[in-house]
Amino acid sequence: AISTIQKRKNLKRTIEGFNFFNKNQKKKYKLYIIGSHENTFKKIKLTKLKNVIFKNKLTENEKIEVIKKSSGLAYLSTYEGFGLPILETIKLSRPALVSESSPFTELYKDSVVYCDPYDINSIKQGFEELAKTKGKRDTSFDYSKEKQKLIKALTGLKN
Repeated sequence: AISTIQKRKNLKRTIEGFNFFNKNQKKKYKLYIIGSHENTFKKIKLTKLKNVIFKNKLTENEKIEVIKKSSGLAYLSTYEGFGLPILETIKLSRPALVSESSPFTELYKDSVVYCDPYDINSIKQGFEELAKTKGKRDTSFDYSKEKQKLIKALTGLKN
C-alpha cells in the first residue's frame, strides 16, 4: 500500500482484510504500508500486526523498485481523486487490488482486481484474487492514453 496515512485511505480495514487473507496461506505474505505516518494509527496496536511493515516515504526510484518486486498493490481508499500509485503499478505490469468505486472503475476498468473497501471479507477475497493474478494485466489498458486523460483533468484542459 503506497499512500499518505490518512483515515480515508482505509488502511485499518486493508490490514484487517490482509491478515484475514494471510491466515490461511501456505506462503505467508507481508504487507508493506509505505507513506508518511499521521495520527491515524495511534489506536492500532502495531505489536499485534504480524507481517505488516511500515516504511516512510520512498524516492521515486525506490518506489518503482518496490512495485516491481511486489506481488501487487493494495489501494483501498474510501475517497480518492485518481490513485496515481495504481497507474504506476499497472505500468510496471504488477496487479492492483482497488476499491470498487468511481473514479477507479471508470479509469481502470478490467485492469485491476476490485473489492468493497468497507467489507473485510471482500477485501480478503480481493487479496486472494491478487495473489492468483501474479502480474497479469488487461493488455487493453493504455497507460499513455489514461495518463493524458489524467493530465487533462488535472490541468482543466478540454478534450
